[in-house]
Amino acid sequence: MKIKVILLYLIIICGILTSCCEYEPILMDIDMETVLSCTAFINDCLIYKKYDYGTGILGFYSTNMNGNTVLLGEIPQYYISMRQSVVLQNKLYSYVGAYDSENNHPDNILLEINLAENDLKTYRNCDNTSLGIPTYCFHDNIATLKTTINNEYTNTFIELFDVKNNEYNTLISCSFNSILQKGNAVFGMCADDNRIYILYDERKDSEELETYLKVYDLTLKEIDSIKIEQNLHDYVMSSFISDMQVFGDYIYILNASNNGTLLRLEQGNLVEVYRGKNFECARNPLLTEPVFYTRRTKTIFILKDNELRQYEMNIENDYVIKAMLIDKNSCAVICCSEKGEDIVYCVNKKVLDKVTLQCKTIE
Repeated sequence: MKIKVILLYLIIICGILTSCCEYEPILMDIDMETVLSCTAFINDCLIYKKYDYGTGILGFYSTNMNGNTVLLGEIPQYYISMRQSVVLQNKLYSYVGAYDSENNHPDNILLEINLAENDLKTYRNCDNTSLGIPTYCFHDNIATLKTTINNEYTNTFIELFDVKNNEYNTLISCSFNSILQKGNAVFGMCADDNRIYILYDERKDSEELETYLKVYDLTLKEIDSIKIEQNLHDYVMSSFISDMQVFGDYIYILNASNNGTLLRLEQGNLVEVYRGKNFECARNPLLTEPVFYTRRTKTIFILKDNELRQYEMNIENDYVIKAMLIDKNSCAVICCSEKGEDIVYCVNKKVLDKVTLQCKTIE
């Protein structure tokens, strides 16, 4: 009897130790001083960019939990990139802007990173659209918002790229006349597999402007149109939209002034859940359950039971959160401090509010 009790006790202790080890944060061996920005965190691998200021070459790299680093590919004559990326059929897609060596004009280039083969492929559509475009996935297509300027006319449209057939399709086109101050424009978008969401300005003259959130289904039929209240418009839609994401009934928007807001779609209305300065959404190309944070603090936000809950992470040595990237089960937490170099931890999403990040550099 005593032997059985002892064995049961040992099994319980082993289970507890295994659980502790499973949820222990892992310090990643990456020299963050050489990193321009991070693109995604997938399968416990951090994908990031390095820029050579001497050659103008942008390199994409992947580092796993063991510190093994792979060069995925390089983009010459790099100019600009956006924060969004998406995964489609085990391939990571993201847009960057780079110069064309033939006509010395920058173009938007779609990158395709094969996550199984660890290599990079590019698609270039020389259409003279403005640089700095987002990347989303809509019904097995890569969706983005593009802008062209022709004299007094600014044209905005949603473009779908069929990767399998290498075909581009244009939809939801708008035109605005800057002289007459009249017309329509799409100035923000996001998408999931089944729907496209756009921020849409309708201007009849220089004095009358109405803004809507419009929703389209798979057939591109408009299924909802919600007028944006002035207070919300002034807070987050009066400057360039740098990020917009959708998670079920929730929509997140961040502008170039670092004003962020989380909204909930409720019976044809937009209900504001939270707003704040530097309120950011963890980069999430798999569109899993989101994690939010306030940059340069220790504050994180997690949606639980249809409620946004706020937590303070236990981060030591005067470090704070610089950025977060998530995949299905894990989160890469990039910590920064005025006293030391940036540090990256891999943390299980289940214990983000419980772990301690000591923020000590690897010797």
